[in-house]
Amino acid sequence: MRARPESGGSGGIVGMGETRAHRAVLVARLTNLDPYSELVPIINRAQIDETPLTATAPLGPFEFAHKIAVARITMPKTVRPSAGRE
Repeated sequence: MRARPESGGSGGIVGMGETRAHRAVLVARLTNLDPYSELVPIINRAQIDETPLTATAPLGPFEFAHKIAVARITMPKTVRPSAGRE
């Protein structure tokens, strides 16, 4: 184990009914964290029947890819995409 300060990780879940503007704010806030986060997971919520968010429209694959691309441009070494169960 190395003796160095850890900044931890911060990220977000997308596909929960938020708008593009909400997702842009998420990336902007993650980009401006001080200290800069070492790990930024961006998770695409999985649609699961009979849950409170079942009626929420899923985030399309291109919209998710767009969000990952924007996040990687602003935070090139820390973004890790993740997508549900399928």
